[in-house]
Amino acid sequence: MEQQRTLIDAWKSNALLLSLRVQVVAWLPGYLAGMWNAFQSYQSTVAEPAALRTLLVSTLLYSAAYGLLLFVAFFKGLAYRWRVWLMLGLYYFLGAGLFSLSALSGDGGLILFIFLLFSAVFLEHPSPYFALGLAMLNFGLMAWLHLSGQITLPRAYNAHDPTAWISGGVVFLVIGLTTVTITQYLFRSFSQTLARQNLTAEFLALGNTLNQLIVREQSITELLAKTRTVLQQSGYSAVWLGLRSYSEPTWQYVFCQSPLCSELNELAEQSIKLHRQVKTASLAAFPFLRGGRCLGACVVGLRTTDPQEEQLLAEIADDLAYALDTLQSNQKRENLTRIAEELLGERDETVIWQIALSATQNLLNADRAAIYEYDPNSDRLSCPHFSGLSAEYVQRINQIFRTIPGGQLLSNPQPIFIEDVLHSPATQNVRPLLESEGIRAYAVFPLFMQRRLIGAFVAYYRYPYFFSLSDIQSGQTLAHFLIAALQNARLFAETRAKSNEQAALFIAAQEMSANVNDFSALLGLLGQQMATVLNVTSAYILDVDQSAGMLKVLSEYWSEQASPAERKSDWGRLYPLQDFPLIITCARQGHPLILDDDDPRLAETEQAEFREYGVKTKLFLPLIWQGELVGLVELWESRARRRFSQHEIHLVQALASHAASALRTAKLFAAIEAREAYFRALTDNSSEGVAVLSEQGEFKYISRVQEQMLGYENAVISLAALKQKIHPDDLPHVRKAFLKCRRLPNTPLVLTCRIQNRKGRWRVLEATLNNLLADPAIRGIVVNFRDVTRQKQAEEQLRQAYDETLAGWARALELRDKDTEGHTRRVTDLTMRLARAMQIDEEQLVHIRRGALLHDIGKVAIPDSILHKTETLTVKEWENMRRHPQYAYDMLKDITYLRPALDIPYCHHEKWDGTGYPRGLRGKEIPL
Repeated sequence: MEQQRTLIDAWKSNALLLSLRVQVVAWLPGYLAGMWNAFQSYQSTVAEPAALRTLLVSTLLYSAAYGLLLFVAFFKGLAYRWRVWLMLGLYYFLGAGLFSLSALSGDGGLILFIFLLFSAVFLEHPSPYFALGLAMLNFGLMAWLHLSGQITLPRAYNAHDPTAWISGGVVFLVIGLTTVTITQYLFRSFSQTLARQNLTAEFLALGNTLNQLIVREQSITELLAKTRTVLQQSGYSAVWLGLRSYSEPTWQYVFCQSPLCSELNELAEQSIKLHRQVKTASLAAFPFLRGGRCLGACVVGLRTTDPQEEQLLAEIADDLAYALDTLQSNQKRENLTRIAEELLGERDETVIWQIALSATQNLLNADRAAIYEYDPNSDRLSCPHFSGLSAEYVQRINQIFRTIPGGQLLSNPQPIFIEDVLHSPATQNVRPLLESEGIRAYAVFPLFMQRRLIGAFVAYYRYPYFFSLSDIQSGQTLAHFLIAALQNARLFAETRAKSNEQAALFIAAQEMSANVNDFSALLGLLGQQMATVLNVTSAYILDVDQSAGMLKVLSEYWSEQASPAERKSDWGRLYPLQDFPLIITCARQGHPLILDDDDPRLAETEQAEFREYGVKTKLFLPLIWQGELVGLVELWESRARRRFSQHEIHLVQALASHAASALRTAKLFAAIEAREAYFRALTDNSSEGVAVLSEQGEFKYISRVQEQMLGYENAVISLAALKQKIHPDDLPHVRKAFLKCRRLPNTPLVLTCRIQNRKGRWRVLEATLNNLLADPAIRGIVVNFRDVTRQKQAEEQLRQAYDETLAGWARALELRDKDTEGHTRRVTDLTMRLARAMQIDEEQLVHIRRGALLHDIGKVAIPDSILHKTETLTVKEWENMRRHPQYAYDMLKDITYLRPALDIPYCHHEKWDGTGYPRGLRGKEIPL
């Protein structure tokens, strides 16, 4: 409004000066004619006494009037309002004078009309109507003076006719009033039109500025903060911007510096609740709606009542909603990429579940989360991993899982989404349970492994929640990554366990062979091996004398973690079989038995032994030889209650079988050789190789898988010879990894190296080194290795796919701008030819090619109206076009694998003399 007022005032000032100077020129003939008439009148009446006086008075009046007009027109220091009033006064008194000299027959009415016209043009409302009143006062005063005889004129002037004066006054009033009204209306219309044009221009500039900000900004908080600043700089004093929390009806971010923040916040809440625009007398709230979900709101104090302003603000809100949704989706993709890297790089299944639990909450914006496991064999559900839920709730869900919506997964393996527990028919039978836990919405994503349902992860929300397409896709992608990570971890654990077991059993067999004649040492070694493999605190081997009904302790072993109460030597002690009825019954049946200290089946003597030694859990393994119970193995755990897996039991049974053979048969050597051959077959037929190295790095054992991978015979191969086949670039890394592994016991290290096989071809091997030198069962460095040549080739194909994607971007840009079709291809070809001529290494050529392909990618941010314009671009359009290197930099800077190529799209328009753009670099400042 202020700008509009300034423009109108400037126009009036210029128009006033122009009209005054025109009047100076127009009055000059009249002034000269008046002076000439006065002189002629003087000559004709020179004999009369008053002739000279009349000449002087006339000359003075003409000169004063014309001089005043010259002063008003050309004196620069005169203010606008003084210039107007002096000009109007001149015309006013000139009209009065003409009325007195010629009444209605002269130009007095015309002069007064000019007085009114100038008043309407150059004065603000209501001054022109005041001028009309003065003109009518002048008209009436002159009529009274003539009719009363105060001024006498010849009859020819018609000055004494009241009817003439009345009709003339009415006509003058009507014409004057019409003139003033129309002039004022025209000026008011002109002012409104100008204001509307200015407002439209402001709105277009504001929209353009915000659109550029939306395209450029990659941070949600920065986008909202800068949007608020732009709106405030555009004259909006009351601005409120808020981003809605994902899972709660609260604001995650609020940007407001107005004293009306509380009022603006209430209006924003209304728009969020109604999902539409809400307006008061001076404020308007616009929700950020995207895909049925409200991302936030914008509240602005309106500057005008023009509907165009509301339309612009609504469009800005839509653009912000799109930008916020895009940025949030980008954040989800980045988080998903990070989570995938963590999951796929982890080999510990417990850690994987914890990562998945945390990812469920973070990726799906959930308040709480749980991961349920389903056992199809027993048809039972369990929930070993949950966050924010009560144990009672989890237990109840495990019991009634078939009757809740999640039970549908057993027949229809599709994700389940409950957006509002209180209004969903599917939750009717479990609604009280969900309400008691404070759950209002949840999503269930099934987990399948080998086409079998193994469980699901669930995201819980305290408030009703709308699941967007992005949420659904993120959850399903997380499920795929989780299954892949579990498969990798289980395969890795199985392979590593088998390798370690094979190595342990192999070494145990060797040790037993060496101590075949030392019965006590052999049993002690077996007890130590079993305690070490299962990581328990102590181990005992007892002889069962069925005829005497007694148990005798033959061997005992305590680990460093054994409690003081546990470290009581019972070697050689005898126990009656009748004191341990439960244990002996299971042993005679050939079944292992696990007992905790509070097991109700324990006899009094068995309970007393638990208390005496401070043991929490015991594992009993019968030693059976040819169907006869010959002994008993007891593995004790005093640190905490222990759950032994079936795999662990099978492993320790394999070791216990050696004790049984040592106790009752002379076929020890045959049994050991058979067991060794069995595990060698497992190792040799595995897809991964196993080797055991000494502390000096010499082979203690290497599986025959190596012969299939590399082709060298195990019988003649040595580590020194194998080192000669390692790629020279990889050999330092191999040495470093071996030395590091030797310093860090029980810390697996993974390395990748290239080795030349017997045919002279390079194969890529991935090896996991684990220092088990301190492990009595192995006393070596266990190396699990596998051939990953195809995997590395696949990674190279993935890199090529990246480059083809970049080429696709470039072709898409050419399709958008037909005038430059083929330009990117030609530039890339010339660039690569030049780079090769400069003998740039191949690693850099990859990045140079990517930069050449993307050198014009910033043009995607240039509007079509500029990019496709056939006429010459305006200065402003050229400025926009010259920003495309900056747009390219902003688009690509956060993509890690494109950073080495970023200088080409960013600086390809710089010039040696510094006249290029966007940064005006010169000379060696321009990166090569």
